[in-house]
Amino acid sequence: MSAERRRTVNRYDLVASVFEATTYAVSLGLAPSVYRGVSDLLRVPRDSTVLEVGCGPASLTPYLLESTDDDTLIVGIDVAPRLVAKAQSKSHRHGWARVQFECADFDAYEPASPPAAIVFCLALSAFPDPDRAIRRALSLLPGGGQLIVADSIPSWKQPCHWPASMYMHLKATFLGARPSADLLAIAQSQLVEKTERTIGRGLYTLFAGRKTAAS
Repeated sequence: MSAERRRTVNRYDLVASVFEATTYAVSLGLAPSVYRGVSDLLRVPRDSTVLEVGCGPASLTPYLLESTDDDTLIVGIDVAPRLVAKAQSKSHRHGWARVQFECADFDAYEPASPPAAIVFCLALSAFPDPDRAIRRALSLLPGGGQLIVADSIPSWKQPCHWPASMYMHLKATFLGARPSADLLAIAQSQLVEKTERTIGRGLYTLFAGRKTAAS
């Protein structure tokens, strides 16, 4: 693991005990709307696997469970051990029988079976190399597989988004993220059936697309 990645792990482990409360505050209370938006976009067949990359303490998991059938497995991975431990504790407490959490680096992660969907929820911009993470996700998805990204993506083209874009850069210092207008460039160029919308006057962008069946 690189020194930069190790710093990221240490940062998130340090705030593990207050991660969800902090996320809610920093998102200006919009986090639940983002989670619900991701859940609404998710479309996978029965008896499949959904992989969440950067799952943290399983904040999104209840929403994923609501939007999938009882035969679908939810797998969450994260590089921060304390966040994964909190996710596992939450799973045990709620009796989530079809959920698994693993401490793993996505660069080297090999799923047991090809996931029908890969989700980055409030995580992609914190990756040292988001483009590499997207390429990795696309390589793991089968034809027809779905990619969903929810993140802060600055836009200076629309005046109504300027305050949101400024706030993204302010909160990025605390979160260790790197807001980039090009965060979705690769996904937008390589996927089909694309959907994109914003929440909170542009503070968060939700994107979904599918890998072509022939890929």
